[in-house]
Amino acid sequence: MDEEVHEVQAEAEKLQKGWGQGVFSQAYQMLRKEREEQAREAQEKKSAAVLTIEFTQESGRVVTLEADGRNVLQQTQMALRKESVSEEVAFKSAVSASMVIGQGDDARTYTCSMDELVLDKEQEKQWKQLGQDANGLRLQLKFIRRTHGVKTAFTLGDIRATVPPRDAAMGSASATTPSSQAS
Repeated sequence: MDEEVHEVQAEAEKLQKGWGQGVFSQAYQMLRKEREEQAREAQEKKSAAVLTIEFTQESGRVVTLEADGRNVLQQTQMALRKESVSEEVAFKSAVSASMVIGQGDDARTYTCSMDELVLDKEQEKQWKQLGQDANGLRLQLKFIRRTHGVKTAFTLGDIRATVPPRDAAMGSASATTPSSQAS
């Protein structure tokens, strides 16, 4: 890149005395902005989190929901992806969740599950916690009741995620795939 900048600077000097310095300055400003943008994008990727939740209903049907977040620490709100917003789950199902934070070699994965999640068909809105381990993934899930005649199902209205602090995770050998189980 430096060679290119110097070539353009030399060409500009040939055209008019003093132009080379202006071109040199502009080229380095552009280069600096480009590098700052790359550093910002790398930081965003490093802090990006993808949550996948699978509800396995008694019928065997599996409903998969995905949500995104950034800088997940304690009770961080996750945003459901557009295709997951209208997905409905039964009042009774097994649930498993995994969250991947970061990308590549720096990626960390946290999981939690619940063998039997039972929602109250009479309540319009209700919060349930998935995961109890302080060293693993914990989710607070807000369910909203939907009725279709006699059939009652639930959609996910809100997700709050908590993961252990990174330095606590780095201290243990199983830090790359912590796991928690709720009963």
